[in-house]
Amino acid sequence: MPYKGPSSKRIARQSNDPDSPTQVATGLLSYLRNKWRAASLSYNAPPVAITDGWEAYTYRFKLNPSLSMPQSFSGPMVLRIYSSPRGIPRARREFVAQQRLRLMGYRVPRALQLEASPTVFGGPFLIMEHVGGKILPEHLYERPWQLFRAAEQMAACHLRLHHLTADEFPASNIPFLERRLDEIRLLIRTHGLTDLRSGYVWLDAHRPRPTDRQSILHLDFHPLNLVCANDGSLTVLDWTEVDVGDPHADVGVTRMLMDCLQLPRPTLTESAAYCLGRGVLRRAYLRAYRRRSCLDLSKLAYYRAWAALWRLCAYGRWLDAGPLSTGSKPSSVRNLTRPHIHHLCRYFEKWTGVSIDLMFPAK
Repeated sequence: MPYKGPSSKRIARQSNDPDSPTQVATGLLSYLRNKWRAASLSYNAPPVAITDGWEAYTYRFKLNPSLSMPQSFSGPMVLRIYSSPRGIPRARREFVAQQRLRLMGYRVPRALQLEASPTVFGGPFLIMEHVGGKILPEHLYERPWQLFRAAEQMAACHLRLHHLTADEFPASNIPFLERRLDEIRLLIRTHGLTDLRSGYVWLDAHRPRPTDRQSILHLDFHPLNLVCANDGSLTVLDWTEVDVGDPHADVGVTRMLMDCLQLPRPTLTESAAYCLGRGVLRRAYLRAYRRRSCLDLSKLAYYRAWAALWRLCAYGRWLDAGPLSTGSKPSSVRNLTRPHIHHLCRYFEKWTGVSIDLMFPAK
């Protein structure tokens, strides 16, 4: 359901537009000046939008040095803004996960500030350090000969996450798959996604045997969320879906995303390179992961199907209640093209034999 709190309209009128770099610059600077009591605080580089992400408004900026400013804010930074108060749980999950993972020695951006109040931008926001380097696809466009090396690094990075101890990582006491299937069932019922119900029935009836090995799961691990430094090391971004459960689920999501998400390229040469490299990278990643760790291929197939239905249900929620219902930016819905949704439906059918569909609502 869309956020309908009693003060949502008042907040929207008073807050700065997170889609406007000018208003973001004004709102963020005012917030930090008040927080640090630093009236003279100014930008070295004002916020510039990073447009790669689907869900959060993301900006890069840098402050001028100030005696009132914490030393940790002296370098380049990133601001991530959610569009409505519905994004508060996601923002908190991301912030806590990055803090914990930093302490565990895993390469993530350092999370510096979480503001849950929606008064500044209409939704919560995070400030974190900016990680130097390029996202993995851009890195590979410049160094295509490193494609197989990148697949090895990607698999090693993912497996290292799965080998971290999950005992003290924040997670629900309810088992991962039980919770996630309940979420799918609730989304189907709440948003009238009747053409997806047969998919849920199949997943519920074919649950794989639970694993004793509980791992930290990213659940959005794909090349666009990997930043490659000059030394080849990878830093993992975007921890809004982090959870604890069976690593097959995380690998299944990764393969589904690499199989189903298309990135339009501006030139024919780039498009050809992307199509060829994407196919090589996704296969080489899975081979490299399997060399390092045993995977049950039937369980992986189940979670590839689960990942597709999980994403379709999230899309159904956006189509019915709007992206603000999850704290995502309104423009996110533009990415929901019929070919993409059709591809996800056929992907689910490939692994299950069950035909499903997500109908665009009649307006």
